[in-house]
Amino acid sequence: MGRLIFDMGKNYQSVMKDRRFLIFCLAQLLILSLEFQMNNYIAIRLSHEFHQFIGPFSVDGLTLLSWLRVENTILIVVFTLAVNLWMKRYPSNHVLFIGLCLYSSGYITLAFSNQWHLLFLIIGILSLGELMYVPVCQTLLASMTQEKYAVLIWLSMVLFFKVQK
Repeated sequence: MGRLIFDMGKNYQSVMKDRRFLIFCLAQLLILSLEFQMNNYIAIRLSHEFHQFIGPFSVDGLTLLSWLRVENTILIVVFTLAVNLWMKRYPSNHVLFIGLCLYSSGYITLAFSNQWHLLFLIIGILSLGELMYVPVCQTLLASMTQEKYAVLIWLSMVLFFKVQK
């Protein structure tokens, strides 16, 4: 048992020397910090600042946030295949950059806007950005892993994302 822990620590040390992997983890942390603002700052801001009538419905900020999340989920489920096929025509670094710009600008707008029609439009743009950058990031992670360290890197990423939540 002691030898197993020692070997595992030695393998993790090798993984942690991989500068590209560490930069990738840091970049993922920064990207996900935007998404976590949906449950934190954006939810609180909308609950305090948003109270409007949308058609015949009286909508508060948390209800609007729920609608925005449903829209995001539906867009991701419905358009995943179509966007992936569409993005294969373009260089992956361009897709990654444009996707991250759309995704980031969407969350920045969510952080400040109270116009419900703009928020619904921004969720569409944000979802497109997410559909563009996530497959490229997954491909980058797969290309960084050496076969013998693949399980360790996968475990590192799982632990990394669990700690963030």
